[in-house]
Amino acid sequence: MGTICRYYDEGLGTSVSRRYLKGLDDKIRELKHEIAKYENKIQRKNLAHSSTSSQQETEELPSTSVSSGCFIEGGKDSHYFGPSSVVSMVHSVSKVLKLNTETSKFGSIDNYTAFPKIKVPFDFSVIGNDQSRLLIENYLSNIYPVFPLLPESFFHFEVMVRNYPSYEQLFVLLIFLISATNLMRKRVDFASIKIMLQQKVAELMKDKLTDSDGDTLLALVYYAVYEMLDPESGSPVWKTLSLACGLAEKLRFSNTGNQGPIPGRVCKQVPRIRLLKVLYELETSVSLCLGRPPSIYFSKNQIARLEIDDGNNRMVFVELTNRIDLFRTIYGKLPGCPVCRAETLIMQQLETKSTHWLTACSLLTHSCFWCDKSSFHLNVLQSCIECIKDASLRLQKSAPLCFWIEISNITLSLLSLMVISKRHHELLEDSFFQGKIIDAISMGKQLLVRYSTFWPDSQALLSFTEIALKNMSVC
Repeated sequence: MGTICRYYDEGLGTSVSRRYLKGLDDKIRELKHEIAKYENKIQRKNLAHSSTSSQQETEELPSTSVSSGCFIEGGKDSHYFGPSSVVSMVHSVSKVLKLNTETSKFGSIDNYTAFPKIKVPFDFSVIGNDQSRLLIENYLSNIYPVFPLLPESFFHFEVMVRNYPSYEQLFVLLIFLISATNLMRKRVDFASIKIMLQQKVAELMKDKLTDSDGDTLLALVYYAVYEMLDPESGSPVWKTLSLACGLAEKLRFSNTGNQGPIPGRVCKQVPRIRLLKVLYELETSVSLCLGRPPSIYFSKNQIARLEIDDGNNRMVFVELTNRIDLFRTIYGKLPGCPVCRAETLIMQQLETKSTHWLTACSLLTHSCFWCDKSSFHLNVLQSCIECIKDASLRLQKSAPLCFWIEISNITLSLLSLMVISKRHHELLEDSFFQGKIIDAISMGKQLLVRYSTFWPDSQALLSFTEIALKNMSVC
């Protein structure tokens, strides 16, 4: 009694527990269930109705049972895994490589000990002055540059959390939660603080959602940032972003002609356009990772009317709109070859980013007379290599702030490289391309192993990737 069975992994040079293996098998079973459930829908579904209202779209989407998450009540979640999603690419790779994902044996990859899901009573005194200062400084140096919401002037460095005004306390706790989640990757002592803060924040958010003001919108955006940092927070991030987009629409927040103040005492400290930019960026990135059109959209004319002083910020809006336009154009029910449409549209853009080609990765299996000699697959190939390299550089500098998006893009890149190598096998016979492809696949696989230590649920994707690579005899 009390003995823990462990199994030695020669590749890792260490051992893993039986409990860990069982947990991994459970996660793999859930992923295979999702693949089977959406396999037929992926082929039939198209985005002919992408311009319809979000309410009509939600009614048409299949419902999936998920656990009730945090402050969002209910046990059902409506979402759709469409083209360019990881689920769609897993399906494509399975077909191209003739993999039987139902009978494949998945192995353990890394030894991960999850933080215990325990109830930690909230106590202001647990967060001392030194910890409070460290949380604020980490937020300002690592979180704020990426998500520029509440600035340094919001904080009182020598004031304990309990002494902030009551209407500001939720936001201090939200920021501390985000910062503690980021810090605990390097300092385990912040793990218990993160657990305690998350439980208190979820409790306060339930009450805050009864309001329909700018402060509630800001709180939802902050909580979405936390969920990007902690993908296993208990609530899918697209749920939170859907609530945020619905509230933004109710407040006419995205109306370029509405420059009036948004009701709320805290949100006034965040420039209106900055909050809108963070929401637009998060919602667009998450929706396209799911393979569906975002809930909010700005045309080029609307962006031109936005009061934006920084040219770089304006380009962020333009780049996001380009990605949405690309998605709608290539996956809409339009005549002609979608590969040709995608290639033409991307080439017309002033600045082409790797994410643009990744958005079109589901077209790698398309083949027709018009695109038979297209260089589309070479462009996707180069973008996948760049995406993996960029992700590696970011991970070397610091723990990424968007695990969910990062892991999706890395997995999409790896799976796309497999499809390209299988369908264009001549590339692996060319020493120039062979070296680039093998190096990128090796680096991408290492990234997935690293990320799986932060996000255990990604183990299933890592295991599928290894099975596919073994089938191809690559890396």
